[in-house]
Amino acid sequence: MLEGVQAVQARIAHIQNVLAPRRAEPLGQTTTAATPKAGSFASALASATDSTTLTPAVRKSPGSYGPMDVPEELRRYGNGKIPDAALSSIGVGDFRLERKAAEAFTKMRVDAKAAGVTIGVEDAYRTYAEQVDLAKRKGLFKNGGLAAVPGTSNHGWGLALDLDLDTNALKWMRDNGYKYGFAEDTPREPWHWGYRAPR
Repeated sequence: MLEGVQAVQARIAHIQNVLAPRRAEPLGQTTTAATPKAGSFASALASATDSTTLTPAVRKSPGSYGPMDVPEELRRYGNGKIPDAALSSIGVGDFRLERKAAEAFTKMRVDAKAAGVTIGVEDAYRTYAEQVDLAKRKGLFKNGGLAAVPGTSNHGWGLALDLDLDTNALKWMRDNGYKYGFAEDTPREPWHWGYRAPR
């Protein structure tokens, strides 16, 4: 993403150099006419190309992300006890996530679809009771099973999804998921993706 922004900035600089001899005022001079109007395309472009506002995306290997940074507004409710009002639909079945995670997932899924990739969803937010049931049925991860200790799952914060991915979709997620804040953050579980975007 950063390379794309740099390419846009280079193109803008080239255009400005071509147009510079035709301008009445020097490029560095700030005038009312040269200042982008708030809400205009030029203003949006200037904001989008401002490198001080960009946060580079980071990819790591599964298991190397460390503990999830859970927002304080979720922490006060407790894992698996997030009220409906604090969760948002992801546009697939009845699955929900924390609001920012839901927005990021929805955008990512639309972009994947535009690239010919289908991202299915198997699970998202889990209540505490659902975590207890899963641990009974699938065993605890620390003992070789597939469930986190109830009350510690990132699903219980509304910050994780289990995705239904074919080989092509898994490759797309590994190449692109981090751009939307999603990380393959659990060893042995290529279907598990946690939302770890900067807050």
